[in-house]
Amino acid sequence: MKTKGKAWQLVLTVLLIAAFVYTAFFGVAVKYGDVTTTYIKGAKDIRFGVDIKGGVNVTFVPSDGYDATDDQLEAAQLVIENRLVALNVTDYELYVDNNSDSLILEFPWQSGETEFDPEAAIEEIGTTAYLTFREGSSADGALVLDGSMVESAAAQYGPVNGSSSEYYVALKFTDEGAKAFGDATTRLYQSGGSISIWLDDENVSTASVNAAITDGSAIITSSAANPFTQEDVVKMARQINSGSLPFALSVDSYSTISPSLGENSLSAMVLAGVIAFALILVLMTALYRLPGFLACIALAGQVAATLAFVSGYFPVFESFTLTLPGIAGIILAIGMGVDANVITAERIKEELRSGKSLECPGMESAEIHSMAMEFLTAPWHHLLFGKDTDKYALLHAEDSFLFLAYGCAVDEFQHIMYQNPDLTPDQRNQTWLELEHKYRPWIDFDNLPFYGRGAGWQRQLHIYECPFYYIDYCLSTMAALQFFLLSLHDQKDAWERYLRLVRRAGTASYTELCETAGLQVPFRDGSIKAIAQQMSQWIAEHQV
Repeated sequence: MKTKGKAWQLVLTVLLIAAFVYTAFFGVAVKYGDVTTTYIKGAKDIRFGVDIKGGVNVTFVPSDGYDATDDQLEAAQLVIENRLVALNVTDYELYVDNNSDSLILEFPWQSGETEFDPEAAIEEIGTTAYLTFREGSSADGALVLDGSMVESAAAQYGPVNGSSSEYYVALKFTDEGAKAFGDATTRLYQSGGSISIWLDDENVSTASVNAAITDGSAIITSSAANPFTQEDVVKMARQINSGSLPFALSVDSYSTISPSLGENSLSAMVLAGVIAFALILVLMTALYRLPGFLACIALAGQVAATLAFVSGYFPVFESFTLTLPGIAGIILAIGMGVDANVITAERIKEELRSGKSLECPGMESAEIHSMAMEFLTAPWHHLLFGKDTDKYALLHAEDSFLFLAYGCAVDEFQHIMYQNPDLTPDQRNQTWLELEHKYRPWIDFDNLPFYGRGAGWQRQLHIYECPFYYIDYCLSTMAALQFFLLSLHDQKDAWERYLRLVRRAGTASYTELCETAGLQVPFRDGSIKAIAQQMSQWIAEHQV
């Protein structure tokens, strides 16, 4: 593998990584007056967890060991969300752990906060919501019933009173609630009144009373001008259910971290990371010179990619929350990356000390080892195939030999596609069909429409995933077939040639490897024809 003339590619790669590192750490933003437009988000745009920014972490559980259902926990979650909004806490994380019947809440200190009392906030957040049904549309209207008299509320979709289907909320009351609601609706229906639903001081819904409802069930519908959406009725049902929960929330555990402590921890972690990377850069460059320096550039790109993933990098993507354990993980990843680079660099140094060069072959050489071994293990094939050993030997030889034509067709097809990227799908199919006739004229696709129109190339994943890999496979096959033919005459000689080739693995080109083992190089005139003739003769003589 020659590297002369490719220095510009290396320099360009380093510059691109450097640019990426800069943008991932510092971002790209333009400020015009008081308006800042962010084009690329940097480390400063990452959302930090409460262990860095400082804040409160609290776990709520149902009181008195109550076994809450998933729906009840979701309703309790809504209660907490409403409390947080009332306290002007909008930057929070709240999720339900159904396995432990708990709700976990984290919210950071607000910037400039000095008077915030976390214990009072937690107590207020965890109190049970108070649900009331009141006459009229105001919070001070006459009380009809409270949450203890509501059995359930469910979001529904379907026809109401014979009309077209719509979203609505279905209510079910306890016996006490049914009587109170029946008395109120009977009275309000006659006067054309309304009933409003309140959760603490928040209005959930206000509805006109269209009939006296005395059966313990009711529905809340919307107007034709402003119909409910699915989201509207689901939220309303959750709000009503949250006010009728049969349990209170108690604090299982909580902790607070001051903003100064979190900032100090962050500064210490960042400083540790910078010092670690600086030491790695110095040591790797001193020990391994250019390869070591390039490894450090790659490590910087790895760290930048991690930060870019966490921050979202582009404004359209949300930032993940970064905690102190997360930063520790990033630093640990640097160490793991260094381990891999040290092992690689030391292995290269060992090869250089033994007189080997950095010029390495590609897959056309790497595949020879396994493909040749498949033929050289023939004396033991009977242990696997028994009485069918001869059938396997014929099948193996035929498949390997016939693959050469197919592999060359795939390779030429790819060259044509890359040279002519504007070909239409029909033109691509026609090109493949012509190559099929060229390389495999014995195949008849007349009764197979998919293959008959030339679409067979589409099933070959290598064309999409590993372009031009098949020509490497063809070259390896040519070497493997020669080991097969040599083994037919002298198994021991073929094996010794194979060992000579293996000993130079990774240090010589394909041509040099072939010459080392005494194989014909396929690039030379007449070599392929000679090998093909021998294979054709053996296959013809061993039909079973």
